[in-house]
Amino acid sequence: MSQQTRMGWDRRMRRWQKRYRGKLYAVSPNQLGFSERTKAATIEAANQWWEAKKQEIDKAFRPDFPVRVKPELHLTYDIPSEISRFIEQPPKTDDDQAVLASWIRRAQTDFQRRRGEFMRSSEKSSEEIEAQTIAAHVDRFIAWKLNLAENGTISPMRFESYRCEIAAFRSWVAAETQMSQIDAEMLRQYYAFLSEELNAGRIRVSTAKQRLATLKQFLRWAYENAVIELPRNIDSRELRFKSAPSTIETFTEQEIRKTLEVATGRTKLYCLLALNCGMSQRDISQLSPSEVDWSEGRIQRKRSKTRSHARVPVVSYLLWRETFELLKQYGNRSGKHALLNTHQLPLVRTEIVNGRTKKTDCVKNAVYRLSKQTQIRRRFTDLRKTSATMLKGSPDHARFCEYFLGHAPATVAERFYARESTQLFDQAMRWLGEQLGLHR
Repeated sequence: MSQQTRMGWDRRMRRWQKRYRGKLYAVSPNQLGFSERTKAATIEAANQWWEAKKQEIDKAFRPDFPVRVKPELHLTYDIPSEISRFIEQPPKTDDDQAVLASWIRRAQTDFQRRRGEFMRSSEKSSEEIEAQTIAAHVDRFIAWKLNLAENGTISPMRFESYRCEIAAFRSWVAAETQMSQIDAEMLRQYYAFLSEELNAGRIRVSTAKQRLATLKQFLRWAYENAVIELPRNIDSRELRFKSAPSTIETFTEQEIRKTLEVATGRTKLYCLLALNCGMSQRDISQLSPSEVDWSEGRIQRKRSKTRSHARVPVVSYLLWRETFELLKQYGNRSGKHALLNTHQLPLVRTEIVNGRTKKTDCVKNAVYRLSKQTQIRRRFTDLRKTSATMLKGSPDHARFCEYFLGHAPATVAERFYARESTQLFDQAMRWLGEQLGLHR
């Protein structure tokens, strides 16, 4: 059984640290007298150091009662003038002694009451302290997101993203850090840490943005549940990361030709559906037999990603001859999915097992094996981008680029008055097939 630690181990700084009463305390193995800077070798020494340090902090933190009548009696308020005269000059008469004795009894009773209140507020049980740590509330936050994923409010992959991003913050803060210690300075320090990781090339800009955004969402969740007050810089424009303009990667004509020459069977069908209909792995997996016109050779559907959006068009894709032949060969005419894997399971499956997201992507795996054969290192979605880019560059068919991608119409006329011409879009599909060396 592993030894219990009373401080958190900072792997990056290779030191022990703990945030206590609003301040971070740290000690290195070297300061503890060890030449070996490892966690395992210094646990016991770090625990002893912290116990001594905590007593020192607590002693300094306890209220210093300024006035004393007896060594064992500490008062939390000033002595009245009629009593203070007895400190330097002890009472001589019986009346003075009675007045002093009466006041001391009242002071002692009052002190015991105040001391009890102080101890109850400052010395909580270990269970109460543990329940208010950042780690405990991160677990509650993840459990809440898991509930949203299980009832379909968010996708399993979005849940996995939340889980990983907030876990990065939990591993950064010192062990047993209390939620009450979260403030503007801590948020600023975490932003600086992400910036260092980014500058060192250990994470990408997108990762830094997602981790910071998830932390802010966690803080707002805690605020909504009356756990903390929001840091005042949570919406600061200074605490953000700017993304560099992305480059659109596409296949060259030679790469397309080689890919389609080497690809066979189902893998070739996946590539052709991406080029012919702008499909992603998810689109291919969720293609329904009812969305395929099995006599004319046409697919009519909304993109899976935006299916619930009212303004997104139902696009009618004319299939190239080879695309349609392979779809008839491997496709199902009934059921929920037109295409299944060899075990009759959906091509792309995502499920949550024991609080972790497990994803199976047969399309991605097939295309990865193909890329090892062709030595063409590109992503599957680059096929969709290639067709869209070719349409965009055509003087006659550029208008169909957004429609091909299944995007919502941008103008008022497109949204409310004029539908796209199926005949003209069919011409664009025939032209695209010819450019790729595939004929209708």
